[in-house]
Amino acid sequence: MLLSKNGVLKICDFGFARTLIKAENALFTDYVSTRWYRAPELLVGDTAYGKAVDIWAIGCIYVELVTGRPLFTGDSDYDMLKLVLRTFKGSESLPERLKNIFYNNSNFEGATLPDPEDIDIDYSLEAKLGFLKNNAAISFARECLRMDPS
Repeated sequence: MLLSKNGVLKICDFGFARTLIKAENALFTDYVSTRWYRAPELLVGDTAYGKAVDIWAIGCIYVELVTGRPLFTGDSDYDMLKLVLRTFKGSESLPERLKNIFYNNSNFEGATLPDPEDIDIDYSLEAKLGFLKNNAAISFARECLRMDPS
């Protein structure tokens, strides 16, 4: 991450870099960014994503910077989705549009969305960042890490 003296933040993982000028109905590959920083829309296979995927990545990187540990460390897109849903259980769910993409994605044929309600341990952002004793820091992470990209 690069931060200018004027407070402009830029993500600098140039492995899949390209200019994001989206024409009407343009589709992109869903295989972008390092898996641990992929937004839910990328994890389910959405090809009509936008700049919100970068905001999600900023949130993941921010949490990693303040805790010293990656937020989500899944070894597959399905595992990542399970970790994301577990973190937001009870506070936010996967939007219907993304659920539909998941169920129509041949990579997940026969799979069901993970059910985070089966987990008793608190994996929330508040639990992971509570040591900060700073509501603004937790709020920043929560605002970057929205399940609904809109």
